[in-house]
Amino acid sequence: MPFPRLTKPFAVMAALVLAFPPAARPAAMESADSPVAQDISTVLMQSTFEITGPGAHPSIGTGFVVGKPATDPSLHYYVLVTANHVLDGIAGPEALLWAREKEGENWRKIPLHMRIRDSHNQPLWVKNHAADVAVMYVDFPPALRPERVVSTAWFADDHALQQFEVRPGDPVFVLGYPFGTESSEGGFPVLRAGWIASYPLLPSRAIKKFLVSFEVFPGNSGGPVYLLDYNRVYAGATHMGSIHFLIGLVSEQVTVTHEVQELYGTRKQNYPLHVAVVVPASLIADTIEMLPVLPSAAPH
Repeated sequence: MPFPRLTKPFAVMAALVLAFPPAARPAAMESADSPVAQDISTVLMQSTFEITGPGAHPSIGTGFVVGKPATDPSLHYYVLVTANHVLDGIAGPEALLWAREKEGENWRKIPLHMRIRDSHNQPLWVKNHAADVAVMYVDFPPALRPERVVSTAWFADDHALQQFEVRPGDPVFVLGYPFGTESSEGGFPVLRAGWIASYPLLPSRAIKKFLVSFEVFPGNSGGPVYLLDYNRVYAGATHMGSIHFLIGLVSEQVTVTHEVQELYGTRKQNYPLHVAVVVPASLIADTIEMLPVLPSAAPH
């Protein structure tokens, strides 16, 4: 997808996206810290964005923004989370992040230039060498800041997976932009569902990935995967109410390669299994912790 030509006001706003270091923001404005009080589906809808850029093939992927606590606990930084191969596959110094602006009751897409490499062509993002995860600080012009973002407190660690007995067969939800498809004119992602399809899930840092029965299309990579359940049965009893937390991000589709014998030789045939490889949330949290510590700044 070619980069659109921006009018001057939007070009000015785009230049502010990665003003570094980014300013810390008040937690009350951007961070949904209580998993009980907030609707994770709506919050993730509001904080998930399409990422595009030029490459060997036009690159398209999904990213979501989380709140990382600053040194001042009342403030958070915006951190963009996606699959490493999404950013790595974009040629050149910039990608487009398709932000949103609300006009009355309607939303419209705003393309923001996001610098992803420095003048020496080195990545500005931090990647996890053990998994397909990339994170980087971002900042938004005031009118384009997400209304709410998930806190890192919503990431499911091994204790949460064990406590709530997350298991194969559990339904999970996935947000993304399959083939660049959006759910509305405002550029919101498409919500789809699948089931956890592998075992074991623990310890997550050792297995480094798990499977979800969910067909992956170009554009899904980097999308958040989360669990939302009501009246869940665990610890031998039914617990009323809801639980919800982010359990990972989409990395790739599982594909089996089979050699087909033909008259004049063999050829390789790839068969997609309609199963997604998902990076556990614990590895996303580890990658966010690898970001440099920035001093708290007065919000503006």
